[in-house]
Amino acid sequence: MPHLRFEWHERIKAIEREYWSVRRAVDRLVADVARDPKALGERPGPRDLRSADENLEATYFVRMFAEFETGVRSYWRTIRPGARTQAEVLLDRVGERCRVPVEVIDLAQRTREYRNSLLHEREDQVEAVALSDARRCLQHYLSRLPNEWGR
Repeated sequence: MPHLRFEWHERIKAIEREYWSVRRAVDRLVADVARDPKALGERPGPRDLRSADENLEATYFVRMFAEFETGVRSYWRTIRPGARTQAEVLLDRVGERCRVPVEVIDLAQRTREYRNSLLHEREDQVEAVALSDARRCLQHYLSRLPNEWGR
């Protein structure tokens, strides 16, 4: 597990690059299937392709936030070994300790709330956060952590 801040930045950027690669591939497959419905073969079916298309950004959003949270938790364990805390509290505490600007902490919290709404299909309305906006926010947050932490 990385303990260098730039490695966490790179992992988050890599998820966004992977998303755009898969986005292009799915778009191409959707166009191919529109021209030739047999392009998919027997399985998966067109309904599966529509579902994959509709859920693609959300899938990568969840992955990106998970990578970010893992990085923040990795740092947290070096300053509070054995201490467990919920993501909401974690983001506030690490943010305060590392002097992350309040507006960045707030956006990270909104990103976390949107991730939760994707995972748990909650009734309450949560404002959507675009993947690129999430990446910028999460990297800004990480940029305030030390360059390196405990091994």
